[in-house]
Amino acid sequence: MNSISNMHLRFVAPAILITVSLIFSSRLALTQSRSNLRADSISVRVLSIHPNPRDSSDSIVSIQVTVRAADKGLVIPDCAEAAGVGHFFCSAQLKRADGRWIGVRPGSEATPGVEGTENWKSVTLASGTEASFRFSYSTGFMSLRAGEQVRVGFEVWPNAESMQNWKLATTLLTPSFANPARAD
Repeated sequence: MNSISNMHLRFVAPAILITVSLIFSSRLALTQSRSNLRADSISVRVLSIHPNPRDSSDSIVSIQVTVRAADKGLVIPDCAEAAGVGHFFCSAQLKRADGRWIGVRPGSEATPGVEGTENWKSVTLASGTEASFRFSYSTGFMSLRAGEQVRVGFEVWPNAESMQNWKLATTLLTPSFANPARAD
């Protein structure tokens, strides 16, 4: 029995080591390809907080995020419904200050954060240029407290052609800001 265990270990241990190595190297390669895209600066500003007309216990918060591209350009999908109204994120999520996901309140049946890719238009930021994007969220829909520090995570791509490939996306995070108290 001991010789069978030793023989089993000689074949299984290298297979496990190779599998772990492949998983680690593929994650490392993915991280390296994503790390090339970065912003020179990202700022965030609360634009408004309004009562939700459909739910008096809820408020709608509108945020403006300004992104300045670093040494390499980047592309951010825009989902504004009309020209001339500014840019709106297509893929953005509200996150806790430490970057963790904020879920929806129990009983809600939705996944906030991503518009259908058929509506995406590309906004290309060349090195050193900037653009502002809007992001809105419902305080009653999300599991968070008034005053809690939150961030907006949003995806960027190296070019417009790559926007359909989520493996080429890089998630950037805004500085943290306080979730406003509900509107009166």
